[in-house]
Amino acid sequence: MRSILFYVAIALAVIAVAAAIYFYIPGIYHPYISIENGHLVFIGPGRHLHVSTSRHRFYTGACVFLAAVFAIIGFVMRPRKVAIQ
Repeated sequence: MRSILFYVAIALAVIAVAAAIYFYIPGIYHPYISIENGHLVFIGPGRHLHVSTSRHRFYTGACVFLAAVFAIIGFVMRPRKVAIQ
């Protein structure tokens, strides 16, 4: 069970790093969610092109934080080596 959690945590850490890189690259479309009048609103490229194609430092930071959390979980849940006697 530990090895399954290890591999899942490492895979999620790699995905989070890829997402952080994706959100930090300017000039390509990024999905963006905003809060307007107390409701979550999806902002597409037709609505605010500059906002949806700029860097999203908050999302980048959140993805880096998640990658660090998953890497720590993976480190803690890594399979133990068996000692040969």
